[in-house]
Amino acid sequence: MLKSFLNCKYTIFNEINEKALKLVRKEKGFSDLKLLERGNVHEEDYFKILKDKYSKVINIKPLKLTQQEKFKKTINSMKEGFDVIRGGYLVHEDWLGEFDFLIKDPTLKTEFGNYGYEIIDAKNTTKPKADHIVQLGMYSLMLEHHQKQMPQYVSIALKDNIIERIKTSEIYEFFNYNKVKYEEFLKKKINKTKPVKCSFCSFCDWEEECEKIWIKEDNINQVAGINSSQIKQLAKLKIERLSDLAKQSPLKRLGDLRIETTSKLIEQAKLQHDYLRNNKRDLKLIENNSNLLRGFNLLPRSEEHTSELQSHHDLVCRLLLEK
Repeated sequence: MLKSFLNCKYTIFNEINEKALKLVRKEKGFSDLKLLERGNVHEEDYFKILKDKYSKVINIKPLKLTQQEKFKKTINSMKEGFDVIRGGYLVHEDWLGEFDFLIKDPTLKTEFGNYGYEIIDAKNTTKPKADHIVQLGMYSLMLEHHQKQMPQYVSIALKDNIIERIKTSEIYEFFNYNKVKYEEFLKKKINKTKPVKCSFCSFCDWEEECEKIWIKEDNINQVAGINSSQIKQLAKLKIERLSDLAKQSPLKRLGDLRIETTSKLIEQAKLQHDYLRNNKRDLKLIENNSNLLRGFNLLPRSEEHTSELQSHHDLVCRLLLEK
């Protein structure tokens, strides 16, 4: 859950209270499923590379075992000295996690003998992210507990077979800082946290549960298109509810926000507020969009430009056909 904590603190509240509050996860859409599929393919492709490189390999991931059974299998596999262990479990105190790969390190002396292990995680992305580093730090902490030695490196298998290898000593302080914050949050702040719109919302399993709360509370977070920075700006003006924003004049600038921004947000709030009261959907054309170079504004505005565009199109088509 430490990785989720970095994305949004309220996800932790939902994860812990899922059964007690009968919370329902959002159904995954087509793009979510394709993203997961690409991630699984990327991990599988990297596993093939490891199987070609190493001789003693075990794949725990597909085994139909409980978490505790997978943990025991992982420890036994390390004791037996497997070169690669895929999809095992590590447990330490209240922490547990399923890693992608453990790779044998013959230069490290540990509890197991003249060898130890380091973590490799497969990520279908072009560069490492902060939550990747924290996740690898957590795995390394658990691994240290069992082999009595901190691994020297952690690695991320990125797209195009690029391996980002990082010294554990270089990430440990960052990881530990976030670990301490997370543990403090669980002890003192989790029941005080509230759902707040953030950049992670569209990826979150609990998006619809948060929206239910916002609607019930008349919360400004439910305004479509609003972001966390704008919410903070409006809160300084004591505008924290949807109905408060809907009462504002779209011709009035609010705080440090641009007039174009406030106008759009106010009109959106009015539409949503009317729908919640009357259960009737409406729409409004954004008329002050004429100077923005995006969307339909990028299309030619005259027959002359249209003819010019068609000529370019015809030329490209001829060149492609000639090839």
